[in-house]
Amino acid sequence: VRMVYAAPTREQARSIIIPTAEIFFEDCPEDIKPVWATTEHAYIWPDGSRLIIDGADDERGNHLRGPFADIVFCDEQGFWRHCNYVTKTVLMPQAQRVGGRILGASTSPESVGHEFVGLIAETIASNSYIRRTIDDDTTLTEAERDKRMRDLAEEKYKANPRKATAVRRELLSELVNE
Repeated sequence: VRMVYAAPTREQARSIIIPTAEIFFEDCPEDIKPVWATTEHAYIWPDGSRLIIDGADDERGNHLRGPFADIVFCDEQGFWRHCNYVTKTVLMPQAQRVGGRILGASTSPESVGHEFVGLIAETIASNSYIRRTIDDDTTLTEAERDKRMRDLAEEKYKANPRKATAVRRELLSELVNE
């Protein structure tokens, strides 16, 4: 199994995945525990499975190239500089070779002109788009949601934080210009 995880930069990818993986693999039995291979930027399992971790913006995502990918995780695609190129030219062919899947997740980009907006339209058209907002977070009370929105909103929107651009983009998953 070959998995690929791509964040905007290699450093972001490592800072997101490695601390989480260390906790996750802490109690893993040694015979199935993966090891971090720095030179490959990957976790490698004893059976040869790999989780490649790299950046989409580093060298236009070309570090993410490979022979195939059973699954690709695209994190914060709305902030990749070369979103279409990396997704469609670097990652998609790897998944297509083996009938793999690509999962993309992102906060809405800061501009409706970002390439990610086109990918959103494509996923909506193929009925594979899921949108989640702070209102979908069942772990938060209404008061906690309101507080988070007010904390993010500019001063002029404190009374009605749902009108603040940052709240609409970051917490309500709307496509707006920052």
